Parts: sequence; C-alpha cells; structure tokens
Amino acid sequence: MQFDYYSTYDEKSLQGKLKLIGNLYLEYYRSYENEAFRGKLKSIGSMPILYYSAFDDKFNAGKIKSIGSVVYQWYSEYDRARGALKSNNYRQVIGGITYVLR
Repeated sequence: MQFDYYSTYDEKSLQGKLKLIGNLYLEYYRSYENEAFRGKLKSIGSMPILYYSAFDDKFNAGKIKSIGSVVYQWYSEYDRARGALKSNNYRQVIGGITYVLR
C-alpha cells in the first residue's frame, strides 16, 4: 500500500502527517478553523469525520461526534462516567476501515 506525507513545503500544521493511504486522501482541519478541531482528521476518502464543538457540548468539545453515518455519544460532565463513550464502540469498522478511538 502506498503512503504519502505532507512535506516541509505544506502548511506547518500538516507537515509530517499522512496525506494519502493507497487511493484514500486524508483531509485535516486547518490551523485557521475551529480551535477544537485544528489538526484533526476531517475526512478519509469520502467518509466525513465530525467533532463536537463548544456550541454542541462544551465539556466534550473536540471529541468525535460521527464518522460517516455512525454517531458517537459521550457522557457529560454531570454523569458518573464523565467523558467516557456512551454509545457505540471504541473500535469500529466503517466503510472497510477500522477506526480506533483513543
């Protein structure tokens, strides 16, 4: 499988990160976008990755909200298991790719 990385000539926040895996292009949130998302994956191929913003849930801002059609819910700061995953699994196969949340 072919891998390609962002070079030293690309945007500083992307330098050294994966750009391409096989025929899948990896897109990242840029340095000028929402602070909670900066540098995180935006999509892998055509599979969008969405995150909670401070407007959605201030406590869980920056955590994954969904990958494609798979939605993740997290416990809030008022729950006993605060910050833990409430629904779905930490390891999930979506669109033929295994995603592991950490």
